[in-house]
Amino acid sequence: MKVWAFLGVAGVYLLVAVLGLLYFAVLMFQLYIGWIGIDYHLGPVWGLVAVGMAAVARSMLPLAIGSYFGVVDVLGWPWWAGILIAAPGCLPLLFFLSLWVTFGQYARKSKERLMV
Repeated sequence: MKVWAFLGVAGVYLLVAVLGLLYFAVLMFQLYIGWIGIDYHLGPVWGLVAVGMAAVARSMLPLAIGSYFGVVDVLGWPWWAGILIAAPGCLPLLFFLSLWVTFGQYARKSKERLMV
């Protein structure tokens, strides 16, 4: 806590509030870019479906894919910028992929032990 001691208690609360607002702004930006990407390629109905999935089912994958296409095709930015914008929505996939690989290996080894 000594690192933040120069800010004081009010300064730490202000820092947390500013970081929270920044996170909210990035989320709204990705939501909008995902909307225009899906709207550009599939139409406004599927854009609403993707936003509804993000709100109700907490599934950001369709909006992450839409944000890539929104950045690359609609805004005309380079492909690497599209990957950087879409990456936060794809991070849960890496977590689930690691679980699948880990428990898949475990299940295969336990099945081999049962066969012996």
